Amino acid sequence: MCTNIFINKGGFHVEARSMDFPINMGTNFDMGFIGQKNTSNPVVDADKIPAEQLATWSNKYGYVGRTAFDTPVIIDGMNTQGLSISILYLPNTKFPKFNPADKRPVLSCIEMGTFFLSQAKTVEEAHQLMQSHQLVDWAVEAKPGLFIKSIPVHYSVRDKTGDSMVVEFINGEAKIYRPSGSVLTNAPSFDWQLEYAKHYSSLNVSDEKPNEEMAQYVYKYNEIYPTALRPAVNNLMGIPGDYSPSSRFAKCTVLLNNLYAPNSSAEAVYQASMILNTAVVPYLPGTSPKTKITTTTLWSTIKDLDNLVVRYLEQAYMQADQKILPMSVDAGYKPLDLKSIDFNAVPAEYAGKTIQPNTLKDIQVLDVTQVPGF
Repeated sequence: MCTNIFINKGGFHVEARSMDFPINMGTNFDMGFIGQKNTSNPVVDADKIPAEQLATWSNKYGYVGRTAFDTPVIIDGMNTQGLSISILYLPNTKFPKFNPADKRPVLSCIEMGTFFLSQAKTVEEAHQLMQSHQLVDWAVEAKPGLFIKSIPVHYSVRDKTGDSMVVEFINGEAKIYRPSGSVLTNAPSFDWQLEYAKHYSSLNVSDEKPNEEMAQYVYKYNEIYPTALRPAVNNLMGIPGDYSPSSRFAKCTVLLNNLYAPNSSAEAVYQASMILNTAVVPYLPGTSPKTKITTTTLWSTIKDLDNLVVRYLEQAYMQADQKILPMSVDAGYKPLDLKSIDFNAVPAEYAGKTIQPNTLKDIQVLDVTQVPGF
């Protein structure tokens, strides 16, 4: 579970996302520096893929982001060109298998976001890069020697021109939505979510009379509506309030559609934080008596694509026994200005943090269905 939104009005471009998950995911940070060299590490079917066909690249742009476990694979980040990627959970994803007849360079699907951040200024460039590579199934190292394969995810890519793209892998094939609007959550697939959100398209804060279309779904609507001190607030009666992916998608879509254009970057950041707050998932008892696994919002990110500032908010960590370790409510979003970082000089602690083929001979690769929490 995750929510991704995009303020794309008034000439301002601010993306925000939350990470909702039952285990610690994306709690580590990484940076990519100009000139660092990488080689794709798909792990899955690695014995079938010729080494010379693995995609290799040197970073053209610097970037920062949160990683998948303790790896250099970015699952949420932004580069120095104002390009942003967010990777969110999508059950029933099926990634493509390696095709020996396809001679394009081979890139692990999970590395796609990191690759885009290091190589592309815009969504258009990212789209072209995607088409020029063979994308394949993958596994990520959760701890030394232990890999988890085929974690089901989809991808949001946005840039400071306002362009956006959603990529999903359905039945082993890539489905690309571009432009992709301003919201992404989880299952069902993106096209289904777009259709579902249309059910709430009549909600408009500027209406001057009751919304008869929504009145049939709200208990005692016609008694509640006239009692509001500010009727415009009641014009959103019927907006979904639960935490299912479809309800979060519809709610954020309605709010963004009704949002006025911000007058400054600071206002756009404020709008992003307020709308994302409506999708924050509280810590609730798990649904599985056996595993007692539950989901809550672990962290949130707000990315100002125009001014190259990322703001991070840590909200909770999950313990191994599924107890929550809350962060201080006094610790608000912490900014990181990419303009303050010299991405031409690689600090010693980042010198070895690049993507490289696995060299361990004794590894264990688990299917995602074998790992509690996924």
